[in-house]
Amino acid sequence: LKGKLWIALFTAVLLVSLSGCQGETLDSIENIQKEQAENTIVVATDLHHLATGLKDDGKAMMSYVANGDGKLLQYSDEILETFVKEVIDLHPMGVILSGDLTNNGEKASHQELAGYLAEIEAAGIPVMVIPGNHDLRNPFALGFEKDKRMRVESVEAADFAEIYAEFGYEEALAKDPNSLSYLAQLSEDLAVFMLDTNRYAHNLEIGVPNPSGEVKEETIQWMKSAIETIPDMEVIAVMHHNAIPHTEMFIDNYVIDNSQEVMPILAEMGISLTLSGHIHIQDLAQDPNTGIHDFTTTAMSVYPHRYGLITLNDESIQYQTESLDVAAYAKAQGLKDENLLDFDAYSKREFAEKAKAMVLSQMPANLPQADRQAMADVMAELNLAYFAGEEADLKAEIMEMEGFDALCNLESPFLQHYIASILLDETNDNQITIQREES
Repeated sequence: LKGKLWIALFTAVLLVSLSGCQGETLDSIENIQKEQAENTIVVATDLHHLATGLKDDGKAMMSYVANGDGKLLQYSDEILETFVKEVIDLHPMGVILSGDLTNNGEKASHQELAGYLAEIEAAGIPVMVIPGNHDLRNPFALGFEKDKRMRVESVEAADFAEIYAEFGYEEALAKDPNSLSYLAQLSEDLAVFMLDTNRYAHNLEIGVPNPSGEVKEETIQWMKSAIETIPDMEVIAVMHHNAIPHTEMFIDNYVIDNSQEVMPILAEMGISLTLSGHIHIQDLAQDPNTGIHDFTTTAMSVYPHRYGLITLNDESIQYQTESLDVAAYAKAQGLKDENLLDFDAYSKREFAEKAKAMVLSQMPANLPQADRQAMADVMAELNLAYFAGEEADLKAEIMEMEGFDALCNLESPFLQHYIASILLDETNDNQITIQREES
């Protein structure tokens, strides 16, 4: 499904209106929208916001972005503003943000983001957050001014809980004393374990943020106790790191280290769905041992700038993705930046160039330029499809491109493994309906 949740239903009802009952039809549309939104959760991850006061269009900032992994930090304000508007327009049951809220844990970025989230809550939509591996005690917290990079203040765990007090922590049914994990109620019959899977205690001492994750043993014991207080509620779990592998290429530092221990425990608790981020790709996976589904939504800061929509009812759990319409927001605001006014094309082009640069660095220098370009074009299309969760749909077309066979035969173990991991995916990663078992 593409577009907002109600587009298909809107079209069907509109046809009825042509026969005359226009007033009744408009009422029906409003009821349909309201009913679906009340059962829908917006999930987003890896926003990587960088505060307005910490960035400019100077040499240092633009060099940092150009040498990064595709995050369009220079437009993080416009991305967030678009997200806030679309969420308020949809008015879902709630919003879940699964970590890496900031670029590198800058206190100013956390504070500014909290201001954006307050706009959502002011519209009557609850927001729940957890940190990611970039968000706490980060020695890479930076600001930029002209040609200079500046070290700026990061946050401790207590700071995080205070800044985001209104976004999960104050409303929590239970809080883990050993981490920033908590249990919160999202609706009458739905609760959420927001799990802090990060290892940030020694970041400042070792000089780098630790990318790996786990659910601490103490947190597991707390979960077992906390879930006893809500015996009649459905529970889902949210974490920044992946609960299970989504690709054989990225397991270490991406999947929680104690996944094999944690998944059976979640299953015993009756949890059938986990939500995660961290890996930046769009992917839906199911644990073969427990049957638990893990939905990892693509990073909102990176092409194709999407968030997830989860609709829960008695019969099923439905998930689909939605792309931010930054261009429409920019136009409505009267902005003049051409990149924003054609944002999808701009973002896609920038992300494709990064993939081309990656593969070109792996090629022998003596290859003919035409061959180099053909292989780079293939790599760009593969990477765009991979991060968008569209590789299963597009791989046949990509495999027919000139340069595909030559790319696969490059003497680069990394590239061969990376390409194979992309081509192995056979599923639609942007939409799924899970039928509930009859009790």
